[in-house]
This record gives sequence, structure tokens and C-alpha cells, in this order.
Amino acid sequence: MSKSDPVNIKFYIPLARASLFSDLAFFFGAILSILSLYVDKANYPASYVAINTAFAIAVTAVFISGLVVKLYYFPRAEDERIKDFLSHAYGFDLTCNTSDAYYNNNAGTRARRIGAQLLENSLFSKEITSKMLKGMTIRYVIYLAIWLSIAFSRDVDYSIVLVASQVLFAEQVMAKFIRLAWLHSRCERTYEQTYKLFLNKVAGTKFECAIMEYLVFYETSKTSASIQLSSRAFKKVNPALSSDWDSIRKRLDIDR
Repeated sequence: MSKSDPVNIKFYIPLARASLFSDLAFFFGAILSILSLYVDKANYPASYVAINTAFAIAVTAVFISGLVVKLYYFPRAEDERIKDFLSHAYGFDLTCNTSDAYYNNNAGTRARRIGAQLLENSLFSKEITSKMLKGMTIRYVIYLAIWLSIAFSRDVDYSIVLVASQVLFAEQVMAKFIRLAWLHSRCERTYEQTYKLFLNKVAGTKFECAIMEYLVFYETSKTSASIQLSSRAFKKVNPALSSDWDSIRKRLDIDR
């Protein structure tokens, strides 16, 4: 069976593009805010007006694009993914964008299928967020070191310190890193709790109730963090994780 994921193509790729535009607008505005400090209004009035006008446009673009990403693109993609998730679990198409071979289990009951899909999703999410964190940690430590050197330097103008602080602690930089770390911890917890249900062979109403609790926990975590997982990181970990998932399915006897 060929593997296809129309949800990713139709919803997550546009989300990635919109997020990229928002990030570029932010960093463009950050550069302009620094340039504005070095342009003398009296000596270069035209340049001063142009830079500040461009800065105002960039700030507006960041504000509008940020709202569009969080209130339109991200919820739309997540809504479609959960429809696809439930369509596979219940064997009933809730969307015309149902994926093919995206979920890989043959559990006998609906509750076990939901549990297996949640276990698979949280396995991939925790590993992808872990890989994303490793790359971001090095970069953000460098950012923090630069900021500290600026903040505690007596030779740097105070306005530069303020601009550097606004950039570092903005939504697109340090706050994003913190949200990613928080999401990683929540994905780990979802995986561990769901794994224990299968390992301890919990069944019946207790299993179904617990699975629904963990599913809600996982989905609200993704929504609260509003972090799109990296497709590049997914491609790197997918072969190894797919093999791990096959081993986990057999070890926990999920396909029954």
C-alpha cells in the first residue's frame, strides 16, 4: 500500500509557509529597529523616514501574520489531522483528506486503535521535538551569550540593550524555544502513560477512559504550544522510528 498524507500537503505545508513569512517579517523588523538607532534624523531625514516606515510595516506584518497563523492556519491543520485520526480509529471517513497508511496498526477494537495511534503519534512527536530542541539549544545559547555580552558591556548604548532584549525574548525566539521544550515534555508524558496501559494490559472501560484522557491531554498540548513539528527532523528520524514502532507493536501485542 502506498503511503500518502493529503493533510500534510493541503494544510501543514501552507501553515509552514505562513509561519516562515511571519518569522522573516519579525527578523526583518529586528534588523530595521537596530538600523534606526544608527541613522541620524537631522543628517539623513529621508533614510530615517524610510527605515522607520519599513519598520512599522514589518511590525504590522508580524502582528497580522501571527494572528493568521495561530487563529487560522494552525487550528485548521490540527482540526483536519484529528478528523483523519478518528476516521482511521472508527473506520468512518470524517474528511475527504483521509491519509493512506499513515497509521500503522491492526488493533481489534476502536479503543485499542485510538490507543495505538496515540502511542505512535506521541512516539514520533517526542523524538521529533527532541531533535528540534538539540538544534535550537546550541543556537539559542549563542543568542543568550551575545545578549549577555551586550547587556553587561559598559560601552554599549542602553538603546541597543533594549532592542536586543526585545528580539531575544520575543515570541519567535526564546518564547518559542520554551514552548517547544514544554511540548516535548508533554509528548513524553503522553507516550509513557499510553505505553503503560498496553504494557499492563488494561482493558475495558478503564482502558477506554484513560486513552481518551491521554488523547485530550496530547491534543491540548499541541494546541497550547502552537509549534509545528519540523518536516526535516521527521524525515531524519522516520526510518529508525518506523522500525522502532514495529518492534513496540509486537512487544505490546497491539494488533489483537
